[in-house]
Amino acid sequence: MAIRLHGREASSAARRITAARILEEAVARGGTVSADDLRGEDPTTSLKGHAAGLTRTLTRALQEGWLPEGIESPVQGIGPGYGKVQGYRVHADLLPLFRAAVLSQPSERRTRLSTEITDSNVTWDAALASKTLGVYKLTTDLDAASILLQRLAETGLITETTPGNYHRPNIRKN
Repeated sequence: MAIRLHGREASSAARRITAARILEEAVARGGTVSADDLRGEDPTTSLKGHAAGLTRTLTRALQEGWLPEGIESPVQGIGPGYGKVQGYRVHADLLPLFRAAVLSQPSERRTRLSTEITDSNVTWDAALASKTLGVYKLTTDLDAASILLQRLAETGLITETTPGNYHRPNIRKN
């Protein structure tokens, strides 16, 4: 099924599962992403081995001295310890750090939100950003949506008019 929003189609097809996507989905959803959310419409999609990129990155960061010795992997599989994972979780104490880093990078969430903002004449806040991304099946909690809006303001696409409220610079408030 496809949804039309502002004349564009939002595909409900599953996106490719990668370590980066696991991390992005977890931080955008408040720290946890379920296996079903990653699999999308195909419940037979395997998640086996997709978190390996995170392990390789952590290993390199430890070797280079970027992270302190003994730090655990910031992303943990959720499940009984055998069989299929039920999802992934980012440690709560590391969530703010990863949110700032991950949501600052180019992503489908940023691209979709940028396009929606460019095509609109409304004042944006975290609730509207989260709702809009939800149409594209890019679930985003309010904290993550707020960070995305702040990052877009840093690019000059939008201007913060009052705390937490943004609009395009060329749009006048009534």
